[in-house]
Amino acid sequence: MANLQDLLPLTNNLSLLYIDKNDTNRTFMSKSLEKIFKYIDYSEDGYDALNQFRINTHDIIIVDIDVPSSSGIQLIKNIKSHNPNQKIILTTKTILQDDMVELINLGIGSYLVKPFTIDKLLDALDKLVNSFLLKTQNLDLSKKVNLIKKEHSLVLNKLDEQDKKSKETILYERKRIGKLLANQKVLEDELNECKNQSTGSKLVSELVPIANKNALQIDLKKHGNKALLYLNIDHFNLINKIYGMGVANRLLKEVTAKLKQLCSDFSTLYHITADEFAILLTENNISKAGELSTKIQNYFKNRSLNIANYTMDITFSIGMDEGNSLSIFVSSKAASQEARNFGGGKNIFYNSKSIYMESQRELLKWIKIVQDALINDRLIVHYQAVKSNDDSSILHYEVLSRIISDDNTYIDAKKFISPAKKAGIIPKITKIVIEKSFKHFRNNDFSFSINICKDDLYASYLKDYLIKHCETYYIKPERVYLELIENDKVEGGDVLFEYIKELRDAGFNIAVDDFGSDKSIFNHILNVKAKFIKIDSSFIDDLDSNESHKIVVENIVRFAKEVGIKCVAEKVETEEIYDIVRNLGVQYSQGYYISKPSKETN
Repeated sequence: MANLQDLLPLTNNLSLLYIDKNDTNRTFMSKSLEKIFKYIDYSEDGYDALNQFRINTHDIIIVDIDVPSSSGIQLIKNIKSHNPNQKIILTTKTILQDDMVELINLGIGSYLVKPFTIDKLLDALDKLVNSFLLKTQNLDLSKKVNLIKKEHSLVLNKLDEQDKKSKETILYERKRIGKLLANQKVLEDELNECKNQSTGSKLVSELVPIANKNALQIDLKKHGNKALLYLNIDHFNLINKIYGMGVANRLLKEVTAKLKQLCSDFSTLYHITADEFAILLTENNISKAGELSTKIQNYFKNRSLNIANYTMDITFSIGMDEGNSLSIFVSSKAASQEARNFGGGKNIFYNSKSIYMESQRELLKWIKIVQDALINDRLIVHYQAVKSNDDSSILHYEVLSRIISDDNTYIDAKKFISPAKKAGIIPKITKIVIEKSFKHFRNNDFSFSINICKDDLYASYLKDYLIKHCETYYIKPERVYLELIENDKVEGGDVLFEYIKELRDAGFNIAVDDFGSDKSIFNHILNVKAKFIKIDSSFIDDLDSNESHKIVVENIVRFAKEVGIKCVAEKVETEEIYDIVRNLGVQYSQGYYISKPSKETN
């Protein structure tokens, strides 16, 4: 999809003639395009349009197929008879096959079917402008080539006239080049010597005096089967934060010395990065690797290290694999990450079919699905009504993100939000949701809510982005609810709460989603001054059979009433559940019984 910011630099020096008999269409196009082009002329019929075309020069013409005084196709024929290269976009409600053939013969490759969105128009303009600029660039290039040919001809003529002088010059240049080549050989010899000296330093870690990752990669390429241990010091980042980099570096040097003592004659120790090491066994015996990893763990578990008067207990997450290629570096590191995932202090042999490895492949699959959806504009939004339990009036619509799968089914956000968080692309998703939902709600007066994660708060883009969209789509901030996900652990304390306060002060409503899934939420509720809380669906969907959950909901409602906050019950799927939440005092409900998610808002 074309981006307005990318298109603007290409069109701000171009002119446009827009031809359409409909006043509303011309007004809409005027508002949409007046900032994009240098100037725009408008016409409502073919006769006036042809006169304007003859008087003025227009880089691009947009013409509707149905114009008075002349059909759109006849008008295009008249225009093309004067300027065969004129760039034209045709708009039409329908197009016949014969008309399509005639348009192709006239060189019209771009048309828009009404009604079309501004995004479709921008895409058509983007393709047309780029082809226009490419042709202009090719023309400029052709002129430059002709100019070079002309200059080349002049040079040849001059050489013919000064043949004798040129030969003397060439002889001089040959001698000079010979001297330069001799000097180049000396410089190359010196450069190779420097490279040989630097190669040695590149194979040694800068932090500790042992071989580094570069040296390991060279050794892994050598023939023969090998076994590899990948060691990661557990909780090293915490040590770095608490004691500082100086103490952490001294710890690394001490750990390096101990590991060298524990390595056998058939093994080599490497420093990979910061808190990560590798040990390569030239004996292809995975059992030997297992014995060495156990030996290392036992040594450090039974001994504390004293660094700068601090006593430290060290454990490792160790992964192992065997083979005859560079792949064992990747696999043993993956096994180390698996050991770390289980709390550290463990030795794990690489197993591609382990539950952890399967989960990592599943995670990567979903990350790719999300990334492809963002690239191909397959992330869409649906809307689900939140209604009053007293009079069935709509409080607002919740905006729900979905992905259109390859088989044209909808993928629920619960499946892809967690992988998106781990991939760091939540802000991209939130921006798309904001853009699409604001476009939709500009055409009605409903309020609406958007889910916000801590990633959005940390990125600090949210307030400015929301205000910009409120101004663009004429939506008051009071219509927008920002639902903070309760079980999304918020770190950063006062700084983030101050940012939430800025959002609230700007007029946006703050709400808390999935209330009840985290026992520490009550202080969080009071700090953000939420306008309403959504009771987590895990407490709602079995209220007809679970008395304990009914008691939990009663207490949540009681707490909310005491602090002046409204409650919304999530996942109200049946009439029985609806009656129960009403009787418990919950003011609003959301779920399939109330309203199914939909592309439309009614």
